[in-house]
Amino acid sequence: MNQEFLEQLKRLKIMDDDFGRIFFKDRASALEVLKILETIDEDSDIIHFETQCDLKVITNRSVVFDVLVVSDKGYVDMELENKAKRASEGRARYHQAISDVHMIPPGDDFDKLPTNIVIFICSFDKYSA
Repeated sequence: MNQEFLEQLKRLKIMDDDFGRIFFKDRASALEVLKILETIDEDSDIIHFETQCDLKVITNRSVVFDVLVVSDKGYVDMELENKAKRASEGRARYHQAISDVHMIPPGDDFDKLPTNIVIFICSFDKYSA
């Protein structure tokens, strides 16, 4: 391999969008991170796993989840963020709202909404002074 490529490779971090996408496509790696974050556990039955999950909304803003895991215990959306302005509480709330809309069929009771966790993993301290 050429030296310039190796130097670029050394600078990559999991928080970099391209590298993060590749890393989290590996289901085992993504699930291990979620276990460390205590959002899923060893006995979770994973029903659906997807990276770069695109949830379209015709009348409003759509969302793309970096990692979406659906288990027997609920939904987990994991977002990697390097920009402070994109790690807002409003964006997390919107992600949760859009996934809620996709979780419950028309006519179902709202009490049937599963647990829905949105995690932003930031490369900075969002709450530092």
